[in-house]
Amino acid sequence: IDSLSATLPGETEVQISGDLRISDAPGFHGHARAVSTRPAALSAWWRGKAGSAAQLERFTFEADVEPNTIARARLDPSSPAYRTPPANWRDIVIRLAEERIRRMRRLVKELRG
Repeated sequence: IDSLSATLPGETEVQISGDLRISDAPGFHGHARAVSTRPAALSAWWRGKAGSAAQLERFTFEADVEPNTIARARLDPSSPAYRTPPANWRDIVIRLAEERIRRMRRLVKELRG
């Protein structure tokens, strides 16, 4: 991706560039930048309510990112970013899978008309 940008609520501009992999191991490695002049409005859109974000001032976020590396590090017990999974991780995965199944069934129903 040479350059991808979007304007989100809250006068928020998001820009990314980098390599997008769509093979067996999809992922992204590149650069991301977000600038928001009204974070409360962005937060309200994102979560459905502004909450304490109404107190935030204008911000800029910029970083080189590779989300798959972060995800892999959290699963590797030798990594400092490792997080012990919750005891009920199977229940959580089951709940998430069931929700995805419901969404997919709704999509199939919509597509079939």
